Amino acid sequence: MSVTPATRQAAQRALARREHGCHDLLRDAEPIARAARETAARLAHGGTLICLGEGSAGAAAARMAAEFMHPTAPGRPPLPAMALYGGALPARLRMWARPQDVAVAVCPYGDGPAGDGRGPGTRHRHGGGVHDALAVAAEHGLLTVALTGPGAFTGHADHVITVRWDDPALAEELHLTVQHLLWELVHEFLDSAAPPGPPPDEIGRAHV
Repeated sequence: MSVTPATRQAAQRALARREHGCHDLLRDAEPIARAARETAARLAHGGTLICLGEGSAGAAAARMAAEFMHPTAPGRPPLPAMALYGGALPARLRMWARPQDVAVAVCPYGDGPAGDGRGPGTRHRHGGGVHDALAVAAEHGLLTVALTGPGAFTGHADHVITVRWDDPALAEELHLTVQHLLWELVHEFLDSAAPPGPPPDEIGRAHV
């Protein structure tokens, strides 16, 4: 079956949108690298990557944890990771959090978790959401990373990486790209000659 000019043009437009989205990520190359390096430092000293997500972002959090635990690239060892998603994230994180761990919150709509995946939603009224979980993580001395979208993000994180696209499908694709970049760069830093960052006792003392 031949491809019509209209179909070809639609494919070209779709590819162009993705090209522009990836080009925008180049502006965040340094923040992504810094987040990866500090994550590698925590994992090198016994930390665990804890991925957080609400609503549709819960699937992205689970997918990110799975990539770290079950790498598909040959020669890459599994890294300790877990995912927490759904309700009562702050209370559940408090049960697992250790000072050497890393909390990565997936917030595709900024301050709106978008429970049905179709647009900005409201924060959970019972048990708190990712913002409150990030606050708990900071209290326990975890490194915190937020992957956000075009909406305003008023939470706190050590590293905030923002995807600036209103198209939910494209924003999700770019989030996946960022997550894979973090995974790849963490392995690069761990494979370097010297383990990055301070030893675990210094990490703990810094947050006592």
